[in-house]
Amino acid sequence: VTLFGRKNWHRIAQFVPGRTQAQCRERWVNVLDPSLNRGAWTEEEDLRLKAAIVEHGYCWSRIAACLASRTDNQCRRRWKRLFPHEVPLLQAAKRIQKVALISNFVDRESERPALGP
Repeated sequence: VTLFGRKNWHRIAQFVPGRTQAQCRERWVNVLDPSLNRGAWTEEEDLRLKAAIVEHGYCWSRIAACLASRTDNQCRRRWKRLFPHEVPLLQAAKRIQKVALISNFVDRESERPALGP
């Protein structure tokens, strides 16, 4: 990453046998980046996490951007630890959304435009 930069994952992956550019990027972003804060969470970070969740919902990448030195995975794991009672609620909401999305497409063949001449 030091040689090729943070945007040249295709080139970086050529030097890491058996890994894709996406895998190299994820490993850097979530584990190897020296700017990551791996220490204990502070009260200030917890407050910023809560405020970011209120503002962005459960979009962890947006929330992580508000906390600068924390990854989306760190933010999600911290939320699970701070608010374990909310985890089942979020899981249920996701299931409902999935069912609603699928049902939006089922039995709607008559609404599709005809293809061809």
